[in-house]
Amino acid sequence: MKKIILTGCSRGIGKSILESLLESNYYVIGCSRDSNKDIEKLLLKYENFKYLSVDLSSDDELEVLLKEFDNEEIYGLINNAGVGLDGILATLPISDINKLLSLNLKTPIILCRAMSRNIVKHKTAGRIINISSIISVRGYNGLSVYSSTKSGLNGLTISLARELGRTGTTVNSILPGYIKTDMTNKLEESQINQIIRRTPLGKLPDPEDISSLVNYLLSTEAKSITGQLIKVDGGISV
Repeated sequence: MKKIILTGCSRGIGKSILESLLESNYYVIGCSRDSNKDIEKLLLKYENFKYLSVDLSSDDELEVLLKEFDNEEIYGLINNAGVGLDGILATLPISDINKLLSLNLKTPIILCRAMSRNIVKHKTAGRIINISSIISVRGYNGLSVYSSTKSGLNGLTISLARELGRTGTTVNSILPGYIKTDMTNKLEESQINQIIRRTPLGKLPDPEDISSLVNYLLSTEAKSITGQLIKVDGGISV
C-alpha cells in the first residue's frame, strides 16, 4: 500500500483530499494542528489512516512529522497546510508576515527536502503536489505577502521538478480559485454572487474538484506531467 503524507487534512480542501485518498486505498499519514469529529470518524472507519496533531509552524512539532520520512518509503507528499492572513503591507504586523512565510513556504520547502531524501534513499519515483493558489499569479489588494508565499511555492515546484526528474518523480502545483469551503462561507452573499458572475462556468469549484486532480496526479496515468501550475478556478483567471 502506497504511503502518502498530507498536511492540513482536517477541513476544507485537505479533508476532501484525505477522504479521496483513503477511498483509493492509499495509506495516509495526515496532520493538522487540531483534530475534530470528522477526523475521529475517519480514524474509526479506515485502518489505512494515521493522524498526527502537529503545529507545522513550530520547529519542534515539525520534527514529529519529519520522522515519518526517515525509514519507510513514502510515495507521495501533498503540501496543503497554509494560512491566509490578509492586510495591506504598510500596516501588516511583522508577526503575521512571519506566520505566512513559515507555514506557506518554509514548511513546504523543509518537507520537500525530506521527501527528496526519501526518494534518493529508496531509489523510487514519487509524487509531490503543492497546493498553491490563483492568487500566486494574480494581484489582489491586501494579499501581497500571501501571494508572495504562494508564488514562492510555485518556484519550488518548477525547480524541484527538474531536480527530481531523473528519478522519475513528478512535482506539480494545483492553483485553486475560490472554492466552496468554510473560508468562502464567511463571505457575504453579495461577494459570492459577484465572484460567480465573473466566473466563466458560472459556479464555484468544489473541494472534490481538487481532490480528483490530486488522485490523477498521483496515478501512473500522470507519470509524464511535471513542473506544472494547474489552475482549478472555474475560469475566473482567464
